[in-house]
Order: sequence, then structure tokens, then C-alpha cells
Amino acid sequence: MHIEWDEIPHITIDLSVSDVRDALEQAEDVRLAQHDWAVLLFSASSPATLCRIDDALDDFDEILAGPGFIFGADRSEGSVTVHTRDLAYYDGADRLFFLVGDPRRGHAVGLQSSDFNTWP
Repeated sequence: MHIEWDEIPHITIDLSVSDVRDALEQAEDVRLAQHDWAVLLFSASSPATLCRIDDALDDFDEILAGPGFIFGADRSEGSVTVHTRDLAYYDGADRLFFLVGDPRRGHAVGLQSSDFNTWP
């Protein structure tokens, strides 16, 4: 999947000069950080990883081990709702791209907790 970031509202964090947490505190429109859970996906042929949002934002480079996506998620009684518009993309090097914008335009997908690897 390729996203034309120049064509959609987003913020870019340059990890060589900024801390993810500090940058997100200044970005009110980043919906990903409003979730308690995250789903990380680095390959369509590999299982996604489910973890708390704090772990995702602290360890995304270890979990993804290269380029990949981070989606906001909600977890309740064994089910997981993945919010596909509440996302970030890690380029595998030094940039994180966060989608921003109107939350009413989001999409959600319901899955079971057993569909994911977990971290840590």
C-alpha cells in the first residue's frame, strides 16, 4: 500500500530531531494517540501486533523492524475495533507520518483479540 502524503492532511515527525511524545503533544488533530490500543502491521503476509498505544509509540521501531503502519484500536471483551483512518506510517528510518483530520470520516473494522500477536 502506498499513500500519497502530499495529497492528504498529515503531520510528519522527523525522528532525528524530534521525540515522538513531544511532537504528539503539540499535534491536537492526531487521532491515533487518542486510543488506548494500537495495531501494528508491517506486512500483509505477517500477523499484526496488538499492544497498548504507549508501547506502540515507544517501541514502534522494534515491533515493526522496518516500514509499517500503526492503527488506533479499541479493545473490549475479546474483540478489537481497528480504526483505519487513525493511523501513522513509519518509513523504517527516521520519519513518522500521522494522518490528521475529521474523525467523522473514519472507518472501523471489528476483529477478535486472538487474530493478533501481542506486545510485549
